[in-house]
Amino acid sequence: MGFDKGRHAATPEQLMPRNPRREHLGALKASLETHNIRGSVVERCGFPLLRIARERTSAWTREIGCDYVQGVWWFVWADNGKVITSAERVDVAVRKIVQEMSAS
Repeated sequence: MGFDKGRHAATPEQLMPRNPRREHLGALKASLETHNIRGSVVERCGFPLLRIARERTSAWTREIGCDYVQGVWWFVWADNGKVITSAERVDVAVRKIVQEMSAS
C-alpha cells in the first residue's frame, strides 16, 4: 500500500454517481450537433437542462428537460413541459427539435 492511496481509495466512477437524466441529455446534445444545433447542459433548480441554439447565433433559444414518468424517461420542452418523445428515441427527438428550431 502506497502512502498516497488508502486501502479503499475511491475511483472516478465512484465519485460521480450515475445520472440518467444527464446521460440522456448528453446523447441528445451529441446528436443535435450533427444538425448544426449547439447545446450545453446546465443546471436550474438542481435539475440538468439542455440549452440549445442554432449555430452562429449568440442567444440560447430553447431548453430541453428530461423527466422520469411512470418508469420511462421523456424529453420535454422546459418552458411548458410538453413532451417531445421518449428519451430512448433520440432520432425522433432530433427530428422534432430540428423542425421546431427551423420554424422559429
